[in-house]
Amino acid sequence: MLRIGGRIQNSNVPDIEKHPILLSGRHHIALLIVRHYHELSHHQGRHITEGSIRSAGFWITGLKSLVSSVISKCVKCRILRGSLCTQKMAMLPPDRLEPGPPFTNVGVDCFDPWEVLARRTRGGHANSKRWATMFTCLTTKSCSCRRVIEELSSSSFIIALKRFTAIRGPVSHFRYDRTNFVGSIKELGYKQSTSRMVE
Repeated sequence: MLRIGGRIQNSNVPDIEKHPILLSGRHHIALLIVRHYHELSHHQGRHITEGSIRSAGFWITGLKSLVSSVISKCVKCRILRGSLCTQKMAMLPPDRLEPGPPFTNVGVDCFDPWEVLARRTRGGHANSKRWATMFTCLTTKSCSCRRVIEELSSSSFIIALKRFTAIRGPVSHFRYDRTNFVGSIKELGYKQSTSRMVE
């Protein structure tokens, strides 16, 4: 067994670090040592694995390439360092890309309900639910969510919509998720398409 000499004989480090064992990187024992210290260092990476091998008293020729090949074949490292999946994105619809004044093309939705104190009674409090409608400009992504409705009905939404159009002006396209908006479209006389209502 060969050990490396050097000029650090008078240092306070252990003898195994002063004169590490010299191994060929092509030998099978070198591969087993690299695998062992790679698992011992909890699959940390090339630099930490190299450092733990050197501090254990082994000097392996071609250690960098050997450690890199072991890490590239390690199944656990492939799982931990694997590339993430990328979401396939659909083409944007034309109303999201057309320049125009804010809130010309609008997406609309309702928040989840929250409970408010409606009145106090002798038996306690009477709570009721409230929803907020959120109008989002599809071009500029501006939001307007100041309209609170008392129930998820067509009439409540129509009132909120009329308030919105009185402030922001007429809307050419609406995008919605087909809940209480479907009845409102029919009542207001909008033409209905697959995912929008067109004035």
